[in-house]
Amino acid sequence: MLKKLFVCSLVSLLLIGVFASAQSPIKLKGYLIDMMCANAYADEPNALAEAKKHPKECSLMPQCKKDGYAVMTEDGTIYKLDKVGNKKAAEILDKTTTEEGLVVAFEADIKGKVLYVKTMAEAETAQQEVKE
Repeated sequence: MLKKLFVCSLVSLLLIGVFASAQSPIKLKGYLIDMMCANAYADEPNALAEAKKHPKECSLMPQCKKDGYAVMTEDGTIYKLDKVGNKKAAEILDKTTTEEGLVVAFEADIKGKVLYVKTMAEAETAQQEVKE
């Protein structure tokens, strides 16, 4: 009986540890680009500079909309957006007056190089807070 209690306690502690170490969503900012350009920029030495001047009209082209979107952070990391993120990105692109270098702030879970977006909004600059 004491052995069973010990084993159950040990398993409970392990499960608590696993759930406690689960990542909470992160908050980041980056430049919104379409996946076609993100893939092209991936091998560019000036990828961040390209993302900073990426035109909105490019992201709105039919093939670019179909391929989906990505976000490039200030450190040059490119994250692909999930289905929810792609929908939010399309909504932002439809409404924004920013013609190039569109910055978004987002809260998301990251798995590998994919963002599972919870919230996303346009930001003034990569250093500024999210627009209300």
